[in-house]
Amino acid sequence: MTTTSADTTYLDRCAQKRADQHSLIPFEWRLDPIPSIESEPNALPILRKLLSQRELALTEETDIRVLLQKLSSGALSSLELTRAFAKRAALAHQLTTCCTEVFFEEAFAVAQELDKYFATTGKTIGPLHGLPVSIKDLFSVKGVDTSIGWVGLTNKPATADKSVARTLRRLGAVLYVKTNLPQSMMMSDSYNHVFGQCVNPFNRGLISGGSSGGEGSLVAARGSILGIGTDLGGSIRIPASLCGLYGLSPSPGRHPYERGNPGQDIVRSVAGPMACSLETIERYMEVLPDARPWEIDQHVAPVPWRTNLASPGAKCLRIGFVIDDGVVKVQPPIARAMREVIEALKESGHEGT
Repeated sequence: MTTTSADTTYLDRCAQKRADQHSLIPFEWRLDPIPSIESEPNALPILRKLLSQRELALTEETDIRVLLQKLSSGALSSLELTRAFAKRAALAHQLTTCCTEVFFEEAFAVAQELDKYFATTGKTIGPLHGLPVSIKDLFSVKGVDTSIGWVGLTNKPATADKSVARTLRRLGAVLYVKTNLPQSMMMSDSYNHVFGQCVNPFNRGLISGGSSGGEGSLVAARGSILGIGTDLGGSIRIPASLCGLYGLSPSPGRHPYERGNPGQDIVRSVAGPMACSLETIERYMEVLPDARPWEIDQHVAPVPWRTNLASPGAKCLRIGFVIDDGVVKVQPPIARAMREVIEALKESGHEGT
């Protein structure tokens, strides 16, 4: 942890925090120089040139079920998988500023312990055994900051995991990075003075959205197969839309969450998954109750993920929708996409209102 003197400015603290962050990236994963946005706006081709064929094969997979099957059968080690995603995350961050906290060495140690347990017992720890999962900076992880973009909250590492990290560890996941967001989160962009501007990996001249914009950018760059963001007014949905992802803003009480504003219960913010495939979203939500998150967060309801309700041929649903609320008008492509979804639901037998 870096110490500060009385005459240290907030700009000095930001610069030091970014320097500390960069120092945690293994030397062989550092980009020098970093390709300019003007010359190479799309980060994906750059990343694919820097990875081995094995690393590409692992990180280009978008369905966690495939990787989980390999992990649970012993065909793939958690350490190899975690190193592959850590490397891609490190490279993606240098191109997009998608990460805040980087704790690769701790992740590798956890992965090794999981591999050792599996080799010794032949059993897995949880349904996400060995899977690297990224989380938004808001969620506290022992030993690293939870600054949410505030300079004054840097260099104050959490003394313990909180609800989301504890739940993911119960599921067997490996945490390795936290991701960028706007200061205090209530914005549809992801810029703060500490870490800077997060951008879209497909066009680094554009934003990735917010407030879970770091997750959106990292997952879209395939530096994470599964990321956990938060949403109140679109903080998962906006970056998912801008980065071409699937994102779920679940009902309150479905996913554990860390509340910084006690009493703000009129409209509750929620945590939810972001991924490149719907299969990953569904599998994560299906296994989430296995961690018994209601034991960790009293606001979580002990309700299983009822896959049958979303299966083809399930009962007809009545679904409400709003395209224009008369206050904030969405962009034409979003309105078009909404109309297409509404028509597809109606054609499947559901009712819209």
